[in-house]
Formats: sequence, C-alpha cells, structure tokens
Amino acid sequence: MEERRHTRILSPWQRLFGEEFNLPVFLSIVRKSLIWVILFVIASLTAVFLYLRYTPPTYLSSTRLIYKQSEATKVLNFGGAGEKTVFNDLEIIRSPIILSAVYDSLPLGVAYFQRGDVLDDEFYRNAPFRVEVRVKNPSIYGVPVDIHFRDLEHFDLSYQLGGELKMENLSFGERLKTKDFDFVVTLNEGELKRFEGKPEEFSFYFIIRNKSSVLSWIAHNLSFDRIKTGGQILEISMTDRLPARAADILNAIDREYIRNDLERQRQSSKNILAFIGIQLDTITRALRLYENKLKNYKLDHRIIDPGNMSEEALRKLNELEDKITAIGKQQGALDWLEAYVRSGQPIASIATNLIDLNFEDIMPYLKTIQGLQEDIEYRQMSLKDTHLEMQYLHRQLAEAEDYFFAYLDNVRKRLNEEKARVEGTLEDYNARFFGLSEVESKYTEMSRVKKRKEEYYLMLLDKQSQYEIAKAGIVEKYAVLREARGGSKIAPQETTLKLAGLLAGLFLGILLIAVRYLLHNKIQNAQELEALTSIPVMASIPRMPGLDEVPELVVYDNPKSLVSEAFRALRTNLEYVEKMDAPRVIAVTSTVSGEGKTFIAVNLAGILHMTGRKVIILDFDLRKPKIHKVFGATSELGMSTLLIGKHELAEVIRHTEHEDLDYIPCGPIPPNPSELIVSSRAVEIVEALKEKYDIVICDTPPVGLVSDAMELLARSNYPLYAVRADFSRKEFLNIPNKLYEENGIRKLSLILNDIRLQRGGYGRYNYGYGYGYGYGYYEGQGKRSIWARLMRR
Repeated sequence: MEERRHTRILSPWQRLFGEEFNLPVFLSIVRKSLIWVILFVIASLTAVFLYLRYTPPTYLSSTRLIYKQSEATKVLNFGGAGEKTVFNDLEIIRSPIILSAVYDSLPLGVAYFQRGDVLDDEFYRNAPFRVEVRVKNPSIYGVPVDIHFRDLEHFDLSYQLGGELKMENLSFGERLKTKDFDFVVTLNEGELKRFEGKPEEFSFYFIIRNKSSVLSWIAHNLSFDRIKTGGQILEISMTDRLPARAADILNAIDREYIRNDLERQRQSSKNILAFIGIQLDTITRALRLYENKLKNYKLDHRIIDPGNMSEEALRKLNELEDKITAIGKQQGALDWLEAYVRSGQPIASIATNLIDLNFEDIMPYLKTIQGLQEDIEYRQMSLKDTHLEMQYLHRQLAEAEDYFFAYLDNVRKRLNEEKARVEGTLEDYNARFFGLSEVESKYTEMSRVKKRKEEYYLMLLDKQSQYEIAKAGIVEKYAVLREARGGSKIAPQETTLKLAGLLAGLFLGILLIAVRYLLHNKIQNAQELEALTSIPVMASIPRMPGLDEVPELVVYDNPKSLVSEAFRALRTNLEYVEKMDAPRVIAVTSTVSGEGKTFIAVNLAGILHMTGRKVIILDFDLRKPKIHKVFGATSELGMSTLLIGKHELAEVIRHTEHEDLDYIPCGPIPPNPSELIVSSRAVEIVEALKEKYDIVICDTPPVGLVSDAMELLARSNYPLYAVRADFSRKEFLNIPNKLYEENGIRKLSLILNDIRLQRGGYGRYNYGYGYGYGYGYYEGQGKRSIWARLMRR
C-alpha cells in the first residue's frame, strides 16, 4: 500500500516571511523591545529638538531683474553678433567688479555679536555700537574683539592675538591707535533701548572681516534662475542667517549690476567713436592731399574733360577699388584691436564689432583674455604679484595674448592675399586703358583714388553719426522687477526634521527588533523545542509570579494554580511512560544552573506524594545545594557526610510537615563532589532508599558543567532534563541529544520550564505553549526592580 505523505501546513506569516519564521518568538521580541523603540524615538526626537533649539535659522531672500533691450543696445551690442539670450555675461555678477562695489556700499567689513549661553546672536545695522576701523596687521582679521560696557560713556576692550591678551579702557568716540588697527567705537543710541538701558549686563564682541573672504562668501551664497514667461527675467537669490543683510546685498547687487552694465555700454560707445575719430582724421588728411594733388595735376596738364574713358571699364575699376577699401578698413580695425590689447586695458570695455570687423573666431580669444584679466583682478585683492598663483595666471594671460596676436597675424595674411588678388585684377583692367594718353591715364587713376577716399570718408561720417545718436540714447538694459525684502526661512525645516527624527527612531527600533530576532538563540516555547530535538517533551511548566530566589512547594501552597495543574499533567505523563507500581527513581538535571531543576524536583515530589506514595528527595547537587532552603532547614549533615560514611542513612533523613515526604539535604559542601557522586556508595544509598520509599527523586548537578549526574541519569527510571524558556540557549540541547543518542539514555524526557502565559485557549488562559507565570528564584535573579521589569516586558 502506498505510503501517505503529509505536507506541513504553514501559517500565513510563514508563507509571507519563510518557513523558518517563528511568529511567537518575533512577537515576544517585539514586546521586549517596545521600551527600546520608545526610547529610540524619544532620543531621536530629543536630538531633533535640541538641533532646532540651538541651530540658527537660514533665510532665503531674492530679487528679480527684467531685461529690456533698447535701440542703442542693438547698435552697440557687445559681442558683435546680437544677443541671443538675456544675461549672457551673468557671471559678472559674481565678479569682483560688482561684489567689490557692493562691499564698499554696505557695512560688511565688521560683524557684531552678542554672546549667549550656547549660541551667539549676530547683529546687522542693529548693534548697540558701531566700529570704524583701519586695519594695519592682517592677522587681526577674524579675531573676536570683546567690548564690555562699563556705562554709557566708557567700555573695556580686549582681544587675544599671537597668544598675547591685549586690553584697553576707552571712551565711546575716542580713537584708539594700535599696531594692529586704528578704530573708533560710537554708540547706536536707537538700539540701546532694546537692552533696557543696561548694556553692561550683556557681553558683546565684533570681528573685522577680510574683504576677499566676504566677497567669496557672497559669491558662494548667490544663486541664479532665469525665468522666461512672457519676458526675460533673472531671479537672484541669496541665503543668509540675517535676512535683512541678504536683502541689502541683493538690492546693492541690482544697483551695481545695472550701473556697471550702463557704464560698459558707454565705454563701448566711447571706444567705437574714438576709433572712428582716428580714422576720420587720417582719411581727412589723405583726402585733402589727393584733392590738392589732383587739382595741381589738372592745372599743370591743362586737362579739361577726362570723361571720355569707357564707362564699363570705370565701373569695374570702382568695384575693385571698393573691395580694396573694405580690406583696408578691416586691416585698420585689426591694427587698432591689437594695439588696444597690447595696452593692457580691460577687454570687458571693448566693442568687437568695430566698424565692419566681423570674424567669428575672434570672440573665444577675447573671452579667454577677459576671464584671465578678471581672475587676476580678483586674486590681487588677497594675493601679491609674487605669489605662485598670480605668476601662473600672468603666464596664462601672456600665452592667451600670444595666441590672439598669432591669430591676428593669420587674419592679416589672409587679408593681404585677398588684397593682392584684387589688385592683380585691377591691373588687368588698367591695361585696357593702354591706348589712352599717359596724362589722361594718370589723371584717371588719381581720380579713382580720390573717389575711393571720399566714399570711405562719407562712410565714416555716417558711422560716426549713427554711434553718436546711439550714445545719446543709451539707457539701462535692466530694470528691478522686484526688490529684495526680508526673506523666507529655508533651514532648518522643522516639520521635515521632526518627521525624520520620528522615522529614525522607528527605524532604529525596527532594526533592533530585526537584529534581536536574527541573533535570537533562546528557546521560547514547546513548538520550538520539539523542532530542535527528537527527545519527547514531557510537560510545560508555566511561569509563577511572586516567587523569590528560593524554590517553593507550589503544589501545596497553591494547589489550584496553573503550575500545580502542570505538575499533575507531568505526573500523569510519567505514568504513561512507566507504571509506578514498584519503587522508582527519578533524576532531574539541566544544562546549567538557573534552569529550574530544583523547583521541578521538589514540586514533582509533592504532586507524587499527594497520590499516597512515600517520596524522598535527594540533594546530589553538592556544589550549589538548594533543597534544604525549600524546607527552611540547615545543612550540617546530609548527602556529603553520608557518602563519606560519616553518618548513617537514618541520621541524615529529614522529615517535612507532610507525612511520608522526606528529604536528604546536601550537607557540607565537599572538596571532591565528583568523586562522591560517581562512587558506588551513591548507588548503594539509592538502592537502600528504594526499599523504604516508593519514589526516590534525585536533584543532580547540571550536566552542562560537570558529568557527575551521568551515572544517576543512566540508572534512573525517569531521567528528566529541565529546559527554561527564554533562558536556555538552543545549543544547550546538544547535551541532552548526546545523552539520548550516544549515551543510550532512551528514557530521557524534557520539561520546558518557565513558559509565558497567553490569554485565550484553555479556560481563561492557554495552557499550552507559552504560559505567562514566572518565578524568580533562579541564581542571580531575585526580585526585579521596576526598571528591570520594564526591560523584561
């Protein structure tokens, strides 16, 4: 007949988390860790509240500029190719050109503070005093200078520099000159009211700030955002702990940027008009010279009508001469541009669309030179020219200029080649007039030159007129669409941080639960115990509350308790294993001390005694005896003296208040307990007692520490092995498994002790896996404090 196979039925939790998932264990760990989860949440929220309490807020202030291009802008467009998008030169806002002017227009050179218990408060325009300072020693930058009001007329000043403490007694308005700095401190009358007329009760200090560090700080905290909704708008934002200071800086940037842009337009117009003026002066002198020369030639040779030459030939000649004129204009522009760059003037003020100069490749060179010039200008505020970084920048600038000049040489070479080609064509057309008289040919050539110069002169006049008109029409390209006013708090984000603190605490709690579950190595319930061993579990003893470290006869003191019911069940199960119709020996052991073997031994003895049997308990635990404590007796004699032959059996037997329930205490603790327990005398004593008693119960030493109890376990009818829930580690079961499998103690049974009680099930409580009564007689346990009980829960 085919063998029927049974499939293990998994719970929903096991199907979700895996077959090895143990929900009761997990819930137990959750219950034990709940207090830690709460503590983690409280700690993380406390950390967040402390951070919020002692972290100065950061504010974001912003302003908006709108671009409005004028006709003058189109004529004087920087870059020569027309502005494709607004704010192409946006980085100029971060440049020293703008930020240096902002620094000079605002009180940013000195920072004022009031000392606090944890954090210092910074002032901006609202300090109770003002400082005007001239620095002599750069080492003073960043050094706190303390000011203590003695009254409203005098103050004490102190600061530490180079390990030396310097102090002065001064009056407000008095100028102090030191080798480090010169300064004057004046009162800010309007702000003194905030200190209720008692500024001497507060501690103030100020810090002198280096200009370059302030400019770097401003540039670092600036951000830009282009907005193109119906117009070209730039939003400039700045973060700062003082919103009023951020707003002032942004508004100053708006003013300086608009002013600088207007100045650049004017400088560009000025450069173009200067170039046109130079060209006009040159061509005017040349034109006058040719007019006089042509006039004199005509008079000298009496030429009346030179207009008999071919009209077609003259037209061709004029076209070629116009090309030569255009090439000459570009050559002149290149010469002027090279001279301008060699002069070392800033590229930012140049207009690259001078006259008809239109080489697209020229812009990258000029942009590179301009960037290096601005870098050098920025570094010069904090570095000397002899500094390695400055020398490197100067070398880069020289190399960039050399590349630019090489490019100009190549352009000139191309222009010369083009001019030579056009002049060759011009010579071909001149040959057509070979048949003309020499005088007429010469006159015609001089007339063409004069006409060419006249056209060039008229073109320059037209350009000059255009740029003069454009210069007069120069207006601001940018307008302030929204001024900066105060700011909005952006950090710290209280709601976000509180939520993050809560989640962090929960995460740490969940992580603790997960780690404790993964590292859990203690037996929790009978289900888990049965999965780890093939040894039968004889009974599960629930936890009994209210017991101290001394075991008690619960079956007599609380006969209706669940613990007593559990021992009755154990008694019944023992009857099924082997009938107690003859004297029987029961040996109780465990892996280590504290697993409840003595408690099981004495209460098992009591429950068997209730059936009318004569029972005696033997305390073979000669190292840590407890049997005599159960009955409130002493242990001057007992098993140890009996084993060495000092006393007879009748002398060491003690009687209890319950008739036919006797015990033999341990006696004095011997120096050689192992030899005594495994001696033949021990076997003889047990055999002798079997003749007088129905049940002999041996409380043996833990077999996980010593092997003393091996012989007693092997000879007993009911070898019992105590395992304590939530105390005994899983590897402890290697010992009873070895006894059962290798040592041949096949009658060995397990008793799961101290299991927790859970609501529901049997009657009002579940009398199965997981009882909840406990007792505290185990070694080192005693009565637990409230805190210990909280941790236990």
